[in-house]
Amino acid sequence: MTFEGVTLAIDGKRIGTSVLAPGPGRFLRAHPTRLRTFALPGQILAAGATLGLIEMGPILVPVRAPLACIVLSVAPTGVVGYGATLAEIASLEDLRAGGVST
Repeated sequence: MTFEGVTLAIDGKRIGTSVLAPGPGRFLRAHPTRLRTFALPGQILAAGATLGLIEMGPILVPVRAPLACIVLSVAPTGVVGYGATLAEIASLEDLRAGGVST
């Protein structure tokens, strides 16, 4: 997958955590009945905020930020398998510890 996003590094060490697909389906960056994208690179999210949705048949399963974070990249809408990387995020706590202000 190709991501559009940003890369963050502290003292030359890349930081970030992958958010993985909870199951197979179609990853959606926005709800099918709405135009607004859930998360964009550079956006700061609270823990539990929606990053996207996995469409599994008629069911939409939310993909949530596991912690307060800044979004580094989000996968494009499309079919994904179990464990596919859907987003890269950086913990706000790790950023603050590294001297980055948010």
